[in-house]
Amino acid sequence: MNWFSKLFGGGKDGDQHSDMVELLAKQTGDPAYIYRTKWISAYGKKEYKAALAELDKALTLVPKSAIYLALRGMTHWTMGNRSAAYADYSAARNSNPTQKEVNDLQDILRADSRECRDNARAAAKIGKLEEALGLLNKALDVEPDKGQTLFFRGLLQSKAGNISGAIADVTRALELDPKCGDGEGVTGQQVLQSLRNMASKHAA
Repeated sequence: MNWFSKLFGGGKDGDQHSDMVELLAKQTGDPAYIYRTKWISAYGKKEYKAALAELDKALTLVPKSAIYLALRGMTHWTMGNRSAAYADYSAARNSNPTQKEVNDLQDILRADSRECRDNARAAAKIGKLEEALGLLNKALDVEPDKGQTLFFRGLLQSKAGNISGAIADVTRALELDPKCGDGEGVTGQQVLQSLRNMASKHAA
């Protein structure tokens, strides 16, 4: 009996499932291939929770698979779970940074982050500080180590009166990007010193 006949032959459900996993693994070289096909079906139907469940099963078999981590990140992003999407992307990138699915997800996440930053600048210009801060929080969910975004959020936090938060953001921004600044000649170090002076005056 050939592998295709075995795959669709009789037998108990549990046995059939085990046989299917084993046979597909042999044919494709991917022990989690069956869960990938189920993910494709669920994702296509917009049944995202079911799609995630299939990827979780796949990752129990191949825990460091860049493909499955990236696909799970894509599914999280589609569901609006930015921080979870970035966590999966980071793990996938560490596993195999050249994997196509990893690069595809990277492009999506970076575009999303840029859009949030651009919208935050527009909101800040018309005085909508809370909206701008919310958008920057979303951008940082995607790229938590983006120095210029942290610096921008620090500036807005200072305008909103959150000096301690501003100091934390600008300090971290300088750790990540020592050359960060406001784009108009004011350096990050100058901003940080100004914030510290403000904090000292409030404490006095």
